[in-house]
Amino acid sequence: MSLYAGELLNLLGNNTRRRILQLLANEPRYFIELAREIGVGQQALLKHLSLLERSGLIVSYKAKGKGGPDRKYFRLNKDLYMTIALTEEVVGIRVYDLSDVSWGSLKIPDELGELERSYRSGDLVTTVRNARRLLLTIGKEMEKLKMRTLGLIKLRQKILSMVRELAYSQIRDPVERRALFFVICSEDVSPDRLAYELDMRESDARAILTKLRERFQI
Repeated sequence: MSLYAGELLNLLGNNTRRRILQLLANEPRYFIELAREIGVGQQALLKHLSLLERSGLIVSYKAKGKGGPDRKYFRLNKDLYMTIALTEEVVGIRVYDLSDVSWGSLKIPDELGELERSYRSGDLVTTVRNARRLLLTIGKEMEKLKMRTLGLIKLRQKILSMVRELAYSQIRDPVERRALFFVICSEDVSPDRLAYELDMRESDARAILTKLRERFQI
């Protein structure tokens, strides 16, 4: 099941559900264990787990407990990355499915080979040391990319502000202005996508798109 950004925000808007996901990010938990750690009633917890499971964010399975009978465990089922932009020019939410992403195109650090060797040998101490060193290196690279991304966002904001100023003075219809911003910012400018984004009929979206394309040749 694919999640729209709005659906994901609704799910994450509840503190109990966020705590459930944070716990499951570390390791699978069984039902009683989750109830004890989160400190909510079993009926309330069951409702939250049902919502998360129906959304596809978590799955349940049965496994042997330590020295006991089978237990129902829950674990995370998706690797997602969400970005939120809230500026004067742009309010946008995007969800990325990391299962479609490969790190194979990256320049792989030499330390990864050392980490894999210590992992295969079962040496936890060396694996932890190698992992920490590699994760710190990755963190620094991610910080550099983040700052570049933020700079590009500011540049995008500047470009959109210029368009906004002229569009506000020359296009009276606010729906048409919103459609214009959607068109210049999106690769997918199909009528059905515009209708979804602007909450309008597809026939109206098609008419607005035709008008914008004729005027701006885009």
